Amino acid sequence: MTKVAIIIGSSRESSNTARFAKAIKINLEARQIRHISIPDSTQYDIPFLNKGSLSIKSLTSYQKQVFDAVAQADVIFFLSPEYNWTMSAEILNLFHHFGSKEFFQMWEGKTFAFAGVSTGRGGKMPAIDMSRVVGKIVGFFGFKSFISPKIFESQLTAKVIDTNGASLGNEGYDKGLSDFIDYHINKN
Repeated sequence: MTKVAIIIGSSRESSNTARFAKAIKINLEARQIRHISIPDSTQYDIPFLNKGSLSIKSLTSYQKQVFDAVAQADVIFFLSPEYNWTMSAEILNLFHHFGSKEFFQMWEGKTFAFAGVSTGRGGKMPAIDMSRVVGKIVGFFGFKSFISPKIFESQLTAKVIDTNGASLGNEGYDKGLSDFIDYHINKN
């Protein structure tokens, strides 16, 4: 049984990134995947590096949700809105804090997939940037994981999926999303 984690790189209430996470969940459930963890990103409380560090022994509720979701998953979808042509500060900060040997369970033996979310014609750069950073974490520490080369650009997000993640009928978008999910689920 494949276990999946979806990590949302936006702490905004009702963000397009959360909308996209719901669309992935709907698609996974249609494939009979039932173990799907999505930590509540509106509870984001990971401090910036100059304000402290994380310890596996003293994680907050949200930090533990992220750790447990990723550590227990086979496939992890990292999603980020496109901010100034790159990934969000939240997701980068998450990588900085959890990207160590102390949190090795999050990085060993996983398939990592990346998607950028945009209200317009964007999403490519955050997905590429996230894959580069996670690839560096995995490579530097010698973890054995799959860093996917297949990214997804969720463009015009609010025009193709509703607030609950349901399709609004754009066949090209729906097929692209389905192909993206299939690629990663079929790796396991």
